[in-house]
Amino acid sequence: YCNAKKSGKAWSYKGNQNLKELSFILKETVLIRRTKAQVMDQLRKLPSKTRQITFVDSDPEKETELSNYNKKIKKFSKKAEQMWGGLAFMNRDSEEEESVEEIETRTQKKKTHKKMSQKTEYKKMLIEFFHVSGLAKVKSTQNYISNLLDTGITKIIVFAHHKQVMDRLSAFLSEKKVDHLRLDGKVTRKKR
Repeated sequence: YCNAKKSGKAWSYKGNQNLKELSFILKETVLIRRTKAQVMDQLRKLPSKTRQITFVDSDPEKETELSNYNKKIKKFSKKAEQMWGGLAFMNRDSEEEESVEEIETRTQKKKTHKKMSQKTEYKKMLIEFFHVSGLAKVKSTQNYISNLLDTGITKIIVFAHHKQVMDRLSAFLSEKKVDHLRLDGKVTRKKR
């Protein structure tokens, strides 16, 4: 059914053929399709979903670095409050509504440029802080996962934003010989 063709010493399995026959065989032998209404009684018997957000401590060795970022962010927030009335400017793509003439003035252009560079600087600072805080929580997360596994829990979903955090968690699970599936931006849609 895969329309295999030999090319040199290798076979190519790209393509398809006899799809109607394949569909008929699958439907008659193994494929079972049900609508939601048909399985609703069984769905009601399943336990309800358990969603839990767990807060973990950061690594004490990273506290100084996190504290420095936190100070920078607070300092920037105070500066933004004094200069522009708060961080609301972060959500705007341009200045408050002004006439075309005001926007065209040199002073206004400098102010806009400065505001945009401040906006970029602030976003960069936040991204760096999130990255550092993610790395700072890896050890605690590993301990938490280890405790769950020790209690007999076998299915866990862990969401992580940064690649380095995922790398470290994957390495930890591999080291403990725990089967796991990692889905990140490198995994193609087909493999998901």
